[in-house]
This record gives sequence, structure tokens and C-alpha cells, in this order.
Amino acid sequence: MRPVSLGALWTTITLVAISAVTALALGPDWTISHRFAIIGASVGWGASVAIRRRT
Repeated sequence: MRPVSLGALWTTITLVAISAVTALALGPDWTISHRFAIIGASVGWGASVAIRRRT
């Protein structure tokens, strides 16, 4: 269960970091309109971290 919790933690950290960077770089309107792509990328990153740590 630990890899899953680490993956969830990395997913959260990544989502917050990507959202902050895109809001600063591209503006809050762009960030809000592309939030699903940002969330999808974050979930993929978190899953890859969990899988990598598990093997």
C-alpha cells in the first residue's frame, strides 16, 4: 500500500506545481480552461512514480 500512497502524494505535488507554473506562465484563464489536461498529466506522473518504486 505504500507505493500507492507515495504515488498519490507525488500526484498531488505534481498537480499543484504544474498548476502554479502554468498560472504564472500562461495566466489563470488558460490554466482553468486546460485543467483536465493538467490533471491527466499529473495522474500519469504519479502512477509512473508508484510503479517505478514498486518494481
